[in-house]
Amino acid sequence: MNPHHAIKQPGARLVFEVLAAEDPESLVTPHPARSPLSVLAALVADSTRDVDQVA
Repeated sequence: MNPHHAIKQPGARLVFEVLAAEDPESLVTPHPARSPLSVLAALVADSTRDVDQVA
């Protein structure tokens, strides 16, 4: 079950549905700094935060 409200947190909700990550910030943690996956995870987390702020 998706813990994020569709209206208040659409970015976090989408990340949960697609990547099954309850906390978008947690995507960054398991990867070494400056690895391509770390950079991509940071972009996803930042984009999620931006979408949630606009909503």
